Amino acid sequence: MIGHVSGHDEPRRAERVRAYWTYAVIVVVWAWVCVPNVIQTLLSPKYRSGVGVETAPYSRIAAAADYLLFFGVVGVCLLVIIGYLNDVDTSAFGRLVVIIAPWVYIVVRDLYVPRSLSEEGVAYILIVIAIWFLRPGLGRLQCLGYLMGATAAVSIAIALVLPAQAIFRTAAGVVIEDDKQILPGGILVGIFTQGNNLGQFLALGLPTVFLVRQRWHRLVLAALSLIAITWSASRGAMIAVGAGLVAYLLVRACAPWLRRIAAPVLVAGAFGIVCLLPLVTTAPEAFTNRGLVWVTSLQAWQHEPWTGLGSNWYSEVGRTSARVAASVFHAHNQLVQLLVTGGIIFVLVVLPLLVVATVRATGLAVRGEFFAVSWLVTLAGSCLLEKSFAFVDNGNFLAATVLPLAILVLGSDGALRRSGHLATGAGETVIGSRGIRPDDRRFSSRAPGST
Repeated sequence: MIGHVSGHDEPRRAERVRAYWTYAVIVVVWAWVCVPNVIQTLLSPKYRSGVGVETAPYSRIAAAADYLLFFGVVGVCLLVIIGYLNDVDTSAFGRLVVIIAPWVYIVVRDLYVPRSLSEEGVAYILIVIAIWFLRPGLGRLQCLGYLMGATAAVSIAIALVLPAQAIFRTAAGVVIEDDKQILPGGILVGIFTQGNNLGQFLALGLPTVFLVRQRWHRLVLAALSLIAITWSASRGAMIAVGAGLVAYLLVRACAPWLRRIAAPVLVAGAFGIVCLLPLVTTAPEAFTNRGLVWVTSLQAWQHEPWTGLGSNWYSEVGRTSARVAASVFHAHNQLVQLLVTGGIIFVLVVLPLLVVATVRATGLAVRGEFFAVSWLVTLAGSCLLEKSFAFVDNGNFLAATVLPLAILVLGSDGALRRSGHLATGAGETVIGSRGIRPDDRRFSSRAPGST
């Protein structure tokens, strides 16, 4: 087994090694998402493109980075799986089935499109299984928090130094002015191609920033992320951040016994709004023309209500005269996306995943750890006007969505209660919802109210 050691401190060292492998998975997944985008941003022109229209191809360096980092993800995950093959947490097997089931369904569904399994689809299943073997605590996501802050910092820096590469522009190089723009100088796209993509990515990652142990690090990283989100003018991202903050404040204000009710109500209510909004919206111009996307998409879905039209329907229809609109690459709502691509069955398969995640987040909230509830409500907020789940596509969100969700669902109960800190003996640092406390026994794994 990876990390096998001898001596009286074998469990402690084994836990350290698990932590390092968890960080390796997080870093390589983030790198695969972001590093090629950074290279492309610096070396190639970036401009608004339409669905069905070929965009500027990856430069050779960006393509090579994408290729190598994909195999880096595969390699790291396979090393974890092989190394911990004899240390399987069978108690979490049911949860593993729940998080894999949507992937299995849409992969099988896509065989009838036909559509071959994408790199994102390969990465998803390997990431999830690797996390199952590692059983990390949520505190390991502080690593992702640093990386999210770095993404914001790089995006802002490029916009300041090379604005043509990080500000939303037409193919002619003209800055696109939009009514939703908040800060002067255009809309920040950063290392991505759309402001909404950048804003959504950072909004989903913002809660992980607050798992960072060092206070000043947290403040700086959060400030950079909030500036970038505001500059991106992504209303969906701002809704997500606001929803997550409100959920955090409400559940924290509740007594422990009341959190058992408040936490699931907040999460279920947030996802309920995600489901209700597109179903009651009939005006095409509503929500900056998302009404048109929802109405048109749901009309198309009715041709295959149970199994949907396949995960690549938007890209395929975008190449025809029947496309929804020139800039519509997806459903701009998670429920509509699931219905259109995989039908009612897809929704029913994803639902248990959300239920399990909510149950585990509720257990953590009762014990005084509010990250999971806040992140799930943030996820719901990002699903309201965009799509955030990644199973076989949407590769930009493998780091922002899949990693936190997999760790929440598959992390061992003991590790989650400890918030994933490294066991370092006396004076160890514990991450809790109220900040950082050296050797605070009230929040240790041995106390009834532990996190």
